[in-house]
Amino acid sequence: MLRKFRQLRPEARIALVEAMLLVSGIRILLPVFGLKNVRWILKPAGRALRAKPGLQAEEILLLLQAAARRCPVGSTCLTRALAGQLLLRKAGIESRLCVGVMRDQRHAFQAHAWLQRDGNVILGGSDEEIRQWSVLHGVDERTA
Repeated sequence: MLRKFRQLRPEARIALVEAMLLVSGIRILLPVFGLKNVRWILKPAGRALRAKPGLQAEEILLLLQAAARRCPVGSTCLTRALAGQLLLRKAGIESRLCVGVMRDQRHAFQAHAWLQRDGNVILGGSDEEIRQWSVLHGVDERTA
């Protein structure tokens, strides 16, 4: 793992560390403060981040997913979506956080979070998979 980390470009290494810190922090904060308050806590951080070109959205999201898989406190779709939105914002890329619900085959309530860009799902599943969810919450990046 360390060898792979060293092979990354410097900006990718920084993004990977930022992703790990964001996913960990958000994962810890969400159960304590809830979504609305965590978004409020993250809002100043998002405004303070300067757009830093160099990484494409796809690369940022791959680094985020790698960090989330290795996160010591675990991650959820919501932690990944919130962290992804913030990392994309830093790169000057707009996204939309969506939260949806459905009932599974056993009629149990399920919830899921994902990111969209230009109407396409970029994190959290495919466009086809997301169609089964009823969207409860979609927040434009500009209003987050």
